[in-house]
Amino acid sequence: IVVIDKKYKPVELQFKGKKTLEGRDLAGDDFEFEITDGDGKQLWTVKNDKDGNIPYPTIEYTYEDIGKEFKYIIKETSKDGNGITVDTKEYTVTAKVIDNGDGTLSIETTGDDPEKLDFVNKYEAKGEIQFKGTKTLKNRKLTSKEFFGFEIKETESGQTWTVKCDKKGNIKYPAITYEKNGEKDDTGTHTYTITETGAGSKGITKDKPEKDYTVTVTVTDNGDGTLDVKAAGDDYQKLDFENTYEAKGYITFKGYLHIFYPDPINKKYRDVGKDDVYEFEIVDKDTNKVISKVKNDATGKIKYPVIRFYLNEKQDDTGTHTYEIREVSKNGNGITSDPVPYTVVLDVTDNGKGKLVVKVDLDNGENPKELDFYNTYEAKGSITLRSKKILAGDELAAGDFSVDLVHTDGSVIATAPNGKDGTVYLYRFDLTSTDIELGKQYGIELPYIRTIREHLPEGVDADNPYKDGIIYDTTEHKVAISAEDDGKGKLTLTAVYDDKEDKEDEKYVPTFVNLVTQVKVRKVDSSTQKALKGATLQLLKGKTVLKTWKTDGKGYILTDLEPGVLYTLHEVAAPSGYTATSDKTFMLDVDGSYVMKKTTAKIAKDGALIVENTPKKSSKKSSGSGGGSTVGKRGPIVNVETGDDTPIALYVGLLAAAAAAAAAAGIVIFKRRKRK
Repeated sequence: IVVIDKKYKPVELQFKGKKTLEGRDLAGDDFEFEITDGDGKQLWTVKNDKDGNIPYPTIEYTYEDIGKEFKYIIKETSKDGNGITVDTKEYTVTAKVIDNGDGTLSIETTGDDPEKLDFVNKYEAKGEIQFKGTKTLKNRKLTSKEFFGFEIKETESGQTWTVKCDKKGNIKYPAITYEKNGEKDDTGTHTYTITETGAGSKGITKDKPEKDYTVTVTVTDNGDGTLDVKAAGDDYQKLDFENTYEAKGYITFKGYLHIFYPDPINKKYRDVGKDDVYEFEIVDKDTNKVISKVKNDATGKIKYPVIRFYLNEKQDDTGTHTYEIREVSKNGNGITSDPVPYTVVLDVTDNGKGKLVVKVDLDNGENPKELDFYNTYEAKGSITLRSKKILAGDELAAGDFSVDLVHTDGSVIATAPNGKDGTVYLYRFDLTSTDIELGKQYGIELPYIRTIREHLPEGVDADNPYKDGIIYDTTEHKVAISAEDDGKGKLTLTAVYDDKEDKEDEKYVPTFVNLVTQVKVRKVDSSTQKALKGATLQLLKGKTVLKTWKTDGKGYILTDLEPGVLYTLHEVAAPSGYTATSDKTFMLDVDGSYVMKKTTAKIAKDGALIVENTPKKSSKKSSGSGGGSTVGKRGPIVNVETGDDTPIALYVGLLAAAAAAAAAAGIVIFKRRKRK
């Protein structure tokens, strides 16, 4: 028989454990735990307090439990949710009651430590914010190859994010996430600065003024596994950036001004001087506006401007541009401006890298590097060549004679008649610097030499100067024509006749003196030399009677006498009381003087022929009607007014006549007669 001592004191088993919630503070009664027996029967349920203590129950054993084993399973029965992940651990503790043999009991446990029945739950809350924005580019489209960088920087942590945009301009901002858990707690304030870091390609500038966005994000825990994310400051969904694309390009025109003589054979240029300044215009043919006026410098270089093209917010110069470059200088001082304009066609394109490429369309325009202008210089001048005509022995009428201007090749350049006063306006000699330069091409240099001579009737020449009662002046005069260019379009021409360059010869002009072949015949008393009336005389050429006249005491003029012909003065009837005289002969030379060897008649000092009669002895002395003249070998040489106070004997046309007259008789000039 076993006797049980009912005085054994009960023994207790006390489970212990701690509840830990990572990521958040406990509030108390947050989680529930259960203790079951080995069969799964629930024995106790407990909840933690705010400090994490789990109030496990105290299990008491008595003398009746000696030798028995008790199995306990401890686990958390809470469910995951609201950001909490429940610890799924299960503890197993086996307790055996031991009789110590001294009236006491003890508990022997196996399995998990009954004093470390801890459970750790994890709390994790999350939240995020998504920034948004677009990238725009003024003045051209975005391309997929362009880089535009953006940076988001958190002030508190210093963390940065860098992003780009796509070709549509969408900025790929990241979603910024926030967490609160056992390891991390993002609740609180987060300040972000959003800036642009890359401007893409060349020619692109960032926003001006450069734009920085500031967004302040406040993160709070909702306690249910979510974080409340609120943004303040700039609108986080409109973090837009706008860049400006600008491109530019230019071209410089080049060209020189040339001044040349309008030589039809070769272009001969004249140096451009400091006074040769001319004006040019560049006209935009698309708008018909003058965009620039320029001039040339002293070297002839035209100071063309740089033509610039832009692509920006205000203008877009891409496309085709047509320009007309023209000279607008006024003609003057011998200069004729180049009337032909240039057309320049330019195609302007954007290379996408900030540069406008300017290409020249040579199919439709000229090369802008060769915009030369050619002005022509021509000085002009004129001079009227003159001569003078004198008719010795008769009155000169307008148009009686003509004078020729003869080229060096013998061709007649011009023929002009004399005026009433004897002046001959022979030829207006017009000359230009072009003529001079052209002449040089053929070896013709200034001064130009021309011949001035009388326009002689047919059959008249130096050897036979007589025709129709006139001895023509066959002298040939030279004229030298020089020119001086003042550089301002005026050509001063000078004519020097017969090499007379002295100042006193400035009025000199070639003078032609024609002589009327006429002789005065006087009938006189041989002793008293008084004029006699009543004689009948004849002029014979051989046996041919040319003229018959009766003396009147005044003298008779014979005209149309041909040089070289022997004429006879024959007395048909003597004056009353006088004896008839024998025949007298005379002959004129080509210069109008007498051929002395052929002349038997006496020659008075005034050049008249004297036919003397001797009174009959039985007659009384006859009386004449006028005083006699001393008979000499020659008469005086006639002085003729030339217009320059020079005796005609000094002129070339009378040199031979004067020389002959010095040894023979002179010629008497009488009243004008009618000529054929």
